[in-house]
Amino acid sequence: MPHPWAVRDAQTGSLVGFAMISDNIAPPIDGDLIGPYYLWKLLIDHRCQRCGYDFTDTGRVIWEENVLALDLAARR
Repeated sequence: MPHPWAVRDAQTGSLVGFAMISDNIAPPIDGDLIGPYYLWKLLIDHRCQRCGYDFTDTGRVIWEENVLALDLAARR
């Protein structure tokens, strides 16, 4: 059950991309997932890439998708 969300710049309110959240994941749930929700897709407009919205590639692949991470502690 995907749900799309707008991704906006916190300071300007400008639209920079969108995210898709999936919920009601049917069991069995992959061991990397916590609960019935996960971030399915995060797309950043090509004009806004390399502006601090990007995630870092972890080198892991799940379901043929690269797993990315965002260090929230470093962004404080």
